[in-house]
Amino acid sequence: MYSSKMKFAAKALSSVGIAMALVVSAAGLASASTTTGHRSSHHDVASARHSRFEYARIGEGGLVTAVTSTSVTVDRWDGKTTVYTITPSTTFTEGHSPTTAASLVVGDRINIRLRRADPTVALKINIELAELAGKVSSVVGNLITITGPQGFAREILVSPSTTFTEGGQSATLADVTVGAPIFATGTIDVNLTTLDALTVRIDSSTHAIVYHGVVTAVTSSSVTMTRLDGVVALFSITPTTTFTQGKNVLTAASLVVGDHVDVQVNSGAPDTAVRINIDLTSLAGTVTAVTSSLITITAAKGFSRSIAVSATTTYTEGGHSATLADVTVGSQIVAVGLIDPNQTTLDASKVDIRQAGHLITYRGVVSAVTTTTVTVNRNDGITTTFTYSPSTVVTEAASSMTSASIAVGDTVDVTVNSTSPTVALKINIVQASLAGPVLAISGNTITIMGGQGFSRTVEVSSTTTYTEGGSPATLSDIVVGSVIVAVGTIDTNLTTLDATAVTIKNSGHAETIHGLVTAVSTSSFTLQRSNGTTTTFTVTPSTTFTEGSTVLTFAALVMGDDANVTVNSANPTTAVSVDILLATLSGHVTAVTSSTITIVAGKGFDRTINVSASTTYTQGGLPATLANVTVGEFITAQGTVDADGTTLDAATVVIGK
Repeated sequence: MYSSKMKFAAKALSSVGIAMALVVSAAGLASASTTTGHRSSHHDVASARHSRFEYARIGEGGLVTAVTSTSVTVDRWDGKTTVYTITPSTTFTEGHSPTTAASLVVGDRINIRLRRADPTVALKINIELAELAGKVSSVVGNLITITGPQGFAREILVSPSTTFTEGGQSATLADVTVGAPIFATGTIDVNLTTLDALTVRIDSSTHAIVYHGVVTAVTSSSVTMTRLDGVVALFSITPTTTFTQGKNVLTAASLVVGDHVDVQVNSGAPDTAVRINIDLTSLAGTVTAVTSSLITITAAKGFSRSIAVSATTTYTEGGHSATLADVTVGSQIVAVGLIDPNQTTLDASKVDIRQAGHLITYRGVVSAVTTTTVTVNRNDGITTTFTYSPSTVVTEAASSMTSASIAVGDTVDVTVNSTSPTVALKINIVQASLAGPVLAISGNTITIMGGQGFSRTVEVSSTTTYTEGGSPATLSDIVVGSVIVAVGTIDTNLTTLDATAVTIKNSGHAETIHGLVTAVSTSSFTLQRSNGTTTTFTVTPSTTFTEGSTVLTFAALVMGDDANVTVNSANPTTAVSVDILLATLSGHVTAVTSSTITIVAGKGFDRTINVSASTTYTQGGLPATLANVTVGEFITAQGTVDADGTTLDAATVVIGK
């Protein structure tokens, strides 16, 4: 990482006037667009944004025109100039790497994450990396000149801290020769035309080749394998050879005879291993026997297979942690691991126990309840008594309840496993609804005109909630002629609805508008909508603000937020509700520390999730902790995109699919 960025006095342009004069010529080098775009095909851009996720919530940024120890002046993407305060707690990154305030210099293009309470104070500053690619036309000292895709000459400055690679191996400046194609990343110099290189990749005519096979011999400097095409090949192992197993990084000591491996070489050095990946194997079937160290299964086509387990083997069942004791004869399992040197047994690193049977849900009306059973007159005409226990999940709509909430007359959905058809795994109390114009209101009784002209009765109570146009309301807001929708449970008299919530319908209809917040005042905000138009919305005391499931205040809304704004069509510029959109990452866990979770997400890319003391965890609908997040688990994390543009600051983590 640079401290001075090699921005030599000979290159430095301290005059802002001169710098601005060069903006036009620099546009081809580093046009940092305000809209998300695809990576340039010729790599001749700065901060090419690969996806909608990168910088998704970062609305502030631009060109640095002045820097002091406590502030940075930025010509923003929107054409305005702003001075931002730098504090001792401001963090700095350059590309994806941490850096210090000393790296920030005039000419940098930066993205800034701001303090919500004070939008001129920088919490995080990311110095964007630029890219240049082309063929080398000259190398003089620490200056490389290349010819770009359109024939323009471009200059790249290197320093002792610049790293060089060629064909996946470490290289040096001496390997950069005239005619060689190179790809450089770094920061744009203050002259706005030169790239200060952090990395230089020298491309050659060689290419990667991968061989598959079984290891037959291993030494400290070589590996012999029988390739799948029957050829026996000897590959040299060097200090730069990397060893992996899936996404886990290993050492050469992990490689043993019998391993199934993929060996990657470069066509220019076909006998030297660049990377060796030890393949994992899986076996699935029905358990026929279990000992303390061996599980026997009947696999596909009826063959018996053996799975060796050890103290390091991990077990899961239904997405939850399990043990060897949970593996019983008749269980369906999938085991993953390495093939033993005997070539017939699997040494399991993980065993997933699949539940036998399948889930069935019955709907009906509760006719009797005890402390351990519920009797349901099912819709198919059969009356069934289901047993339940403390582990039975009880819900009503989206709310978690207890078994005490189940009452005679409730309509319920009871979920069971086909292997235990009278044991309730989940009981959901189904909410009923009634809708229509109000005919009369007397105390806590509302009479409405229901479907086909029948009158229906809705009972309300002190716990009933009311909304009108998306805003909180009260019983007094309901008048004769109002159109309402009431949701709740059917009373034991089977004719009245005991309402938990009543929605008062008003004229017009709800509309949701998506876009990016570009300005915020004391009573309104401006949204650049997805269709390209800009609208200013008024905020009232009844406007609600949320971020995921968290209720916020108007103060939480800042420039750069991606938001959904709900309005009523009768008042299309008054915000009824504003939802600040959370980003989401999902995938299988490959590593966990006290502050980060690494996953393999879509298309096999590694993604990093930052967690903190305020992150909440759930597993199977129940509270969990970071300790429940283990390698191999599937998780879904929601939160905000970090200032580095690639990391997620997680508010919630759900463990399991």
